[in-house]
Amino acid sequence: MSLMAMLFKGGYLMIALALCSIMAVIIIVERFFFYRRTRTDNILFLSNLRKSIVSGVTTAREVCRKTKGIIPDIVSSGLAHFERGEEAMRRSMAARAQRRIHEAERYLGALATIVGIAPLIGFLGTVIGMIKAFMKIEFLGGNVNASVLAGGIWEALITTAAGLAVAIIVYVFYNYFVGRVESLSKEITEVTEDALNIYHTTRRGE
Repeated sequence: MSLMAMLFKGGYLMIALALCSIMAVIIIVERFFFYRRTRTDNILFLSNLRKSIVSGVTTAREVCRKTKGIIPDIVSSGLAHFERGEEAMRRSMAARAQRRIHEAERYLGALATIVGIAPLIGFLGTVIGMIKAFMKIEFLGGNVNASVLAGGIWEALITTAAGLAVAIIVYVFYNYFVGRVESLSKEITEVTEDALNIYHTTRRGE
């Protein structure tokens, strides 16, 4: 029996698991592209920022605008308030960082939900399958052989296996994305502090 044929034996709840799988794949692909677009070479960015800020904050903001990623956008928001002092710059960057981190965390809650409900859907399918199997036994007056009983049981267990498989795979990607967000948060803290130091060093040299 092929894998697809076995999955079809799982019943209607396999449709719910299939929908969970499709949703998870869409989110995972979207998040991969999101993190790829927002990746920044921080060393090169800070080097260009150090060179450009000598020519003025406007030039430095232009460098931020031309550099892809979340961090240059956050630094640019701080430089927009340079005339109001360090505290205003820091508050602006913190507010922008909070919004961008929220964007980085988008849909991770949905992945966590899929991880949680997929095994439950699978277990529900197994319980329903076992109920049907025992109803069949009762209908036949208990006159069933071991092969008939075993067949009903393994068909009922298919949804549990499928639910666990979906949850395990999605959980791996969920943890990976959580790690990316934590790494991004750390990078934002380090790079924004370096950007402020570059700004103050330049101002002292004026």
